[in-house]
Amino acid sequence: MTRLSRVAVAASFLALACKQDATGGSAAAAPFTAANPFASASTLALLAPPFDKITNGDYQPALEEGMRQQLAEIHAIAADTAAPTFDNTIVALEK
Repeated sequence: MTRLSRVAVAASFLALACKQDATGGSAAAAPFTAANPFASASTLALLAPPFDKITNGDYQPALEEGMRQQLAEIHAIAADTAAPTFDNTIVALEK
């Protein structure tokens, strides 16, 4: 299997998992906005999240946004036309 195939398969499974809720149906999440406490870097010690501002509804949009960003990074690695090397595949995936 080529690097592109492996990354595409992994990304497909991740994308499918993101679209399923606990009951197996499609979940409709609230949009991820700047008002979400997870949308900006923390100014607290050790970059702790502002737990006093987080509500239950903040988690799903933040997690889905993080997964969307990670999928975009994986797609960029898979679309790289350079010959596969340890640095442009494994190291890039680990970053």
